[in-house]
Amino acid sequence: TKGLAEIYGIPVHHTPANAKTLDGWKLPGKDYDLGVVVSFGYFVPSEIIHGLKHGAVNVHPSLLPKFRGAAPIQHTILSGDDVTGVTVQELDDKKFDAGRILAQKTLVKLKSGYSERERER
Repeated sequence: TKGLAEIYGIPVHHTPANAKTLDGWKLPGKDYDLGVVVSFGYFVPSEIIHGLKHGAVNVHPSLLPKFRGAAPIQHTILSGDDVTGVTVQELDDKKFDAGRILAQKTLVKLKSGYSERERER
């Protein structure tokens, strides 16, 4: 996604190096239409979300609401699920992966019948 943004001249901003939270962080510049986060481990404060004209969306590598939070791909495999996909959802300003689901796409049919040993790896 970063590569496509750069091709189309869409600004890409990174979180501060070594930051543990985004508390007190401000977006560089102003007047942004939409925020997009992908595999993003920070909670985005409400002042950032509400400062964007159309809010923000999250691209999450699971079929939410199942496997909210970190490591959704690993949790899908460990649970023995045979299907996974991607969800695009609104970013919630109070909880991780809890915003309104805008789109979902089933992308991968996993091998069924993982042995207990394979799941433990």
